[in-house]
Amino acid sequence: FNSFVPNQYDLYSALELFVLRLCTWLPPADSINFISRMVLPQLARNKNHVLVDVCPPNPYSILTFPHELAKALFVTYLRSCKLLGQEVPPELLNRINSCYFWTESQTRFLNEKLVPNPSNFEERETKAFTGYVDLVHTDSTQMRGLPESSWATYFCQTFPPDRAVTIFAAHFRNIYDGKTTSPAEREAIITTLKNMDVPHQITGINSLVDYLVQEAKRDNIEHFAAASSNALAALLIEDEIIPIDRFFFTAAFTARSDESTLAVLSLIRAICRHHSFTEMTRELSTLPKMGSADFIKKMNELKTRRRTSHSQNEQRIYDEHPSYYGHPLLKIISSVDALIERALQLNIPDEHFRELVDAFSPLYRFHPFPLTYCLSVLSPLYGHTDTRDGDKPEENRQQILKMRQRARMLVLSVVKYEAGQCPFSSHFTSANPSTTEDDAYSLALTLTKNLIAVLNIGHVPSDSLDADPRCPSLFYTGEWRSNELSPQGHTLYAIAVEMLTSPISNEVLGRAFIDLFWQERLEQPLLYLNAISLILTSLPHTYTQFLFTEIMSIFGEGLKDTTIDEIILETHERASLSMRATKLSAILALSQAFWHHATVPTLMWFVTRFETELEAGVRTEKDLFAALHVIIPLLQRIADSKEKNQIDRCFRMVVLFYKLLKSIQVIEREDNICDLLYHFKYMFVGDFVKEDINILIDSMQCSLKKKLKFIVQSTEGKGNQEEADNERKDSLL
Repeated sequence: FNSFVPNQYDLYSALELFVLRLCTWLPPADSINFISRMVLPQLARNKNHVLVDVCPPNPYSILTFPHELAKALFVTYLRSCKLLGQEVPPELLNRINSCYFWTESQTRFLNEKLVPNPSNFEERETKAFTGYVDLVHTDSTQMRGLPESSWATYFCQTFPPDRAVTIFAAHFRNIYDGKTTSPAEREAIITTLKNMDVPHQITGINSLVDYLVQEAKRDNIEHFAAASSNALAALLIEDEIIPIDRFFFTAAFTARSDESTLAVLSLIRAICRHHSFTEMTRELSTLPKMGSADFIKKMNELKTRRRTSHSQNEQRIYDEHPSYYGHPLLKIISSVDALIERALQLNIPDEHFRELVDAFSPLYRFHPFPLTYCLSVLSPLYGHTDTRDGDKPEENRQQILKMRQRARMLVLSVVKYEAGQCPFSSHFTSANPSTTEDDAYSLALTLTKNLIAVLNIGHVPSDSLDADPRCPSLFYTGEWRSNELSPQGHTLYAIAVEMLTSPISNEVLGRAFIDLFWQERLEQPLLYLNAISLILTSLPHTYTQFLFTEIMSIFGEGLKDTTIDEIILETHERASLSMRATKLSAILALSQAFWHHATVPTLMWFVTRFETELEAGVRTEKDLFAALHVIIPLLQRIADSKEKNQIDRCFRMVVLFYKLLKSIQVIEREDNICDLLYHFKYMFVGDFVKEDINILIDSMQCSLKKKLKFIVQSTEGKGNQEEADNERKDSLL
């Protein structure tokens, strides 16, 4: 990076576009893998380099590698880890906290271990920018007094290289005060920019956004945004001094506080209200109908479809400005995606959020990965409340419902579809959806059938898929781009997005899937089992907490009318086909299917919960057999992953079962229990927890001690060293 960025404009622009796509469109697992292996090892580790926010915020620093690009990578990494339930390495988390400022909302939605800004941060930031604001006013006066031919000399040669870049902010100030930009002035600005290297130009754009934020906070935010509308439109759209896509990207990642982000969003809304933005959007979204390959080729040929008023001999900023690369449509959409995500995280009025969504809705017709983007953004928003909000349950519930309403508004804007091809249920598209338990059951049945309908569809041309009434079209503007996902992936992502934005709570909707599985008369119960488990595992792990609650509910009274033989021998498929299905058989089957599809971090979350709460639920022999039927497949799935650090944690679960066995007074099926314990030893544990198990077995009933003698070599828990060494050889690990 460091050797190419200052002088390879195309390389820098390609890197910027790559980071944007990585931030908003790459699936979370791929993002984590790429950033962990390819990016993080290459980033500098010292605070004097370019990957830090200066403390206190300093507009004078010239960055070799713009810090908002690196911060965007970190935001992507944190968001992806939260979505998949993975822990961020402590060393990396400490580094992130030492290098960047994090707003209160980001600590909630990205990672609760991020250190938020100090209480006096706003005051410190305002004080740090006082000198820069004064310098902007001085330079704007100089620009009005100096001839255009001397601007390049004034801004590039009169001052040292580390001098703050004020050309954009100073020019904005002049336009804001009523001065129009003449062709000669525009030519002078472009000449000045050509004499700057990339870091100075990008720093100038970053400083402009910081300047606008400080001016907005010093004045009334909404009033300043409305007054700045014409000046910003001239700077970004009419005169094309700054590429609007780069301005949006800077606005999304440079704001260091929630208040600054609110100011940025107000400025963006002011730009969107301007007639020139509407015209730009119309021109960008008016593209010829063609196949996907032809469209990509055409996009490479089109520098821009905007601004036809300039003469052919006049320089265009999109041809000269080094931070521009490719068609503006792609960069605008990806930058806007990051802005909308920040708007979702903040408690802005609904009408303001709708204004943003409606303004960019025409461009979303060309979004390359609409469902992937929606799912990546919505997943971290779920379960965002933390321990600081534990005393406000009703307020939290209302806040979540309000956020889901805004998220639904965004999804309907991003995911475009034609009449009769909607990937969502009628419940989702309804203006006032009902939230009763009957509606939840009906919705669960509809979503499950939608997924089952496409499970057997193979990879065939899109024309035949469109003709198949069982399968929604993969992407609804298919005249210009390739398909985003397979039929199965498209339907599954649409279901996950719908559930995350549904006004029905996750507990009610989750229980509806379980009730559906054992109450509905199913001709193919295994097909429904696979579909439901796929749906649940496509959601963030915090959504599926209801499954743990349902598993714990089967113990005690839940097994009152069930025999041990039914627990051991009965399968849900056989019970369902003979119309004898019970909630117990449904939960046992669904839990095992869930373990099969879930990620290892999600499985370890369940292991942690079982470690702390299983002992309180298991009191009888029936409870123990039911618990074994749930936990053994879970441990088998973790063992298959071959992640040693996770397997080590599972050893504690084995010890826990010995404790449960010891605590139960009456055991009738000792042989069955001992068979399972031997299975634990030879398949999972070996001798790693032998010392703990020996102590527990020594205190058990004599009959159990005798049957478990090959685990401890003697019922007294003793043995010579040779016997102990021989047993160690039995360990598979």
